[in-house]
Amino acid sequence: MNQLKQYFLDKNSTSPFVDEVLEFIDLGTIPERMKGKNILTLEMKGQDGKWHACFIIPQTYDKNHNLTNVLMTLSDIDDFKKRELEAKEKLKEAAIEAKQANLAKTNFLRRISHDIRTPLNGIVGMINLSERYSNDTDKLYECKEKVLTSLDYLLSLINDILDTNKVESGTLVLENKPFNLIDIINKIIAIVETNCEQHNLQFYGGKDMSKIIHRNFVGSGEYLNRLLMNIASNAIKYNREGGSVTLYCTELSSDDTHALYEFVCKDTGLGMSEEFQKHAFEPFTCEGKPTTTGYNGTGLGLSIVKDIVEMMHGTIQMESKENVGTTFKILLPLQIDPNPQIIKPIQTKPLNLTNKKRLFQRKSHTPK
Repeated sequence: MNQLKQYFLDKNSTSPFVDEVLEFIDLGTIPERMKGKNILTLEMKGQDGKWHACFIIPQTYDKNHNLTNVLMTLSDIDDFKKRELEAKEKLKEAAIEAKQANLAKTNFLRRISHDIRTPLNGIVGMINLSERYSNDTDKLYECKEKVLTSLDYLLSLINDILDTNKVESGTLVLENKPFNLIDIINKIIAIVETNCEQHNLQFYGGKDMSKIIHRNFVGSGEYLNRLLMNIASNAIKYNREGGSVTLYCTELSSDDTHALYEFVCKDTGLGMSEEFQKHAFEPFTCEGKPTTTGYNGTGLGLSIVKDIVEMMHGTIQMESKENVGTTFKILLPLQIDPNPQIIKPIQTKPLNLTNKKRLFQRKSHTPK
């Protein structure tokens, strides 16, 4: 018993187990504590910092069934206890993450219900307004543009939701088809430039800043377009009036089968807080800052971008500072198309219009 005290306690001990140890080895209370039990157990740390388990086991009783002798044993359970504590910590973290995920989904449902109703109400309003101004061409054109903008947002919203569901269920499959990188970049630039003009933003980059050597690839051109559009849309959405968006790509290296491309999207917008950056790529997360479009978004865009980039065996990096802007850099290895289809211009023969011209002249001089 004295050895046990010396091992676990000393006169200067600050161990949190001091009171528990003293209570556990109190011989005067053992018979009472043993009633209805076959063993007493205490887990504690010793002076060496290791975990131990102390057991008190009844040995003999007198004729009145009073406990007279006990066996006290000590076991080293340091490895087991550490694994147990690690497991408990992981369970605790998992519970916290599950709670945060449920809260994020609740906030997501609240945001998405608002974001669906807003453009739908706008579309209905514009259609009703167009009926009142059926003879005003300028007003009808304005209504049409607003309807198309709302429809584009709704389509993006639905695509994000569907893709998130596919990722979570493991059913998202990237197609493997030939595509032309320049065609994709040109289409994206045309859309981004137009959106920048609508929101009084400057656009830089495009073909002038891009370095494209190989242009024909095999892979998912559709999802490459999607992830670049998501990044560019965020650059516009979370920008400020008079700000800028820069978008370009560079071929860094290549071999016989693949070319490594870096896609860069930079904006001079609102930026992200340091705390939000820790969760920016998690689904359903949204910082809630004001946007140029008036739509807060679902918080799924960056999550989907990261999933697609990883499925394409690439990486994504983000640098952001509040009130300064955000820069995304995406590295993707693209599979070079070994047999690209070259679309040749249609060869046409000159038409001989001599006889037709004479016939036309004769008809034109025929009196009515």
